[in-house]
Amino acid sequence: CCEQAFVCAEPQVFSGHTSGIRHVLFFRDDTHLVSCADDRTLRVWDISSGKVRDKQGNETQKLDFNTIPSSLEVSRDGTTLTVTHGNIVSFWDAFR
Repeated sequence: CCEQAFVCAEPQVFSGHTSGIRHVLFFRDDTHLVSCADDRTLRVWDISSGKVRDKQGNETQKLDFNTIPSSLEVSRDGTTLTVTHGNIVSFWDAFR
């Protein structure tokens, strides 16, 4: 799509969630973004490919929750995701 993640002639589309998206955050290195949605999933996306991938380029599975994720944060070093869902706060390896 483009050389820089934020400047595209055509919009880059990331599809996979099956319900409304609640939050999207970019990692500080601008190579990945994370999203959570009403479908009770969280996904880490490779910006260059638009696929759910890990740092090594392998396709990864989405994280499923019993309740809808209500917020998320990415740690400064990009290795940990903090997700709130229901009355729970969870910490996840961003590229497990």
